[in-house]
Amino acid sequence: MKKFLCKSAALFLLTAMCIYLLGAAYQRTNTCRNLERANETERFSKVPQDIDIAAVGSSHGMLAFLYAPEDARLFNFCLSAQIPQYDLRMLQEYGDRLSPDAVVLVTVSYMTPFWTEPEETFLWKQNRYYSVLSPQNIIEPDWAKWVLGRFSPVLTTDFGTVVRAFVKPPELEPLQNEASGHLTFDPADIPKGQDQARTNHISSLISPVFPESSPEAVEALKGILDLCQERGWQAVLVTPPYLEAYNQVFSQWSEQFYPRFYQYVRELSREYNVPYLDYSHDQEFAQQYSFYKDIDHLNLDGAMALDTRLYADLKVLLGDRFPFSNRLSPTPFAAN
Repeated sequence: MKKFLCKSAALFLLTAMCIYLLGAAYQRTNTCRNLERANETERFSKVPQDIDIAAVGSSHGMLAFLYAPEDARLFNFCLSAQIPQYDLRMLQEYGDRLSPDAVVLVTVSYMTPFWTEPEETFLWKQNRYYSVLSPQNIIEPDWAKWVLGRFSPVLTTDFGTVVRAFVKPPELEPLQNEASGHLTFDPADIPKGQDQARTNHISSLISPVFPESSPEAVEALKGILDLCQERGWQAVLVTPPYLEAYNQVFSQWSEQFYPRFYQYVRELSREYNVPYLDYSHDQEFAQQYSFYKDIDHLNLDGAMALDTRLYADLKVLLGDRFPFSNRLSPTPFAAN
């Protein structure tokens, strides 16, 4: 009996080792890397220590805060359509990587204070967090899925996908900056972009609660600002620039929209005594189509223009708390 148990244990350990090594090999395949790039999570395998500037938010922040001062370390924790609850959880997960006097850029898009989301959309995005967050920072986590995926991703991946990853590997997809960072918005696409904003931003995320704010979103924003105070980080609320055509969608939808939006954001700014920088209607960006990849997201040129302006404003606002160079690093942060 003892020999049988020893052999069984040895077989189990050998099998587990093989599965673990297969998972490690799978993670290096283009199939797995392409999935990480599509989920915008590849960057989380290399989160540095002593981050000087951290950004949280959705895609508006992800594509805006890309250039660091040449003597500062930037990490952008934003993900496309990331809800405020996960902005908070990102900082809870990676807070130990931030320097004690870090500046935290909190992206406040037009959706942020009102953010509601259909369950099916939320669940579709939920999977990406299993590879970058601990279970306690995942909303209603499946612990077995997290453990199996962390031990070996082949245990949570379709068998055919794993086989094809080795037998017929695809080409590695370009990083987002390479694929679309130099696109420029064509004004002929304004009607299409406005329709998408009405559908994807207003109808889906804002209108279910408007004119009230979303309690969950505001609670998460307050949680972020509470955490910044506890850790000694300097929080800054930032609304990135948008094209005038995008802004018109919201004013045309409701004359109450901007008063309500600014009411909620400025209440947070006053309550926590944190700066609020609003570039949404800034004339330097409002009709500068060459700064945008679509109606509401900056391209690399736009991001560099914004970051140059943002850091200059932070030097004025924060003084010694923002001691970094006026020169920007020429290499943008890889937002994948």
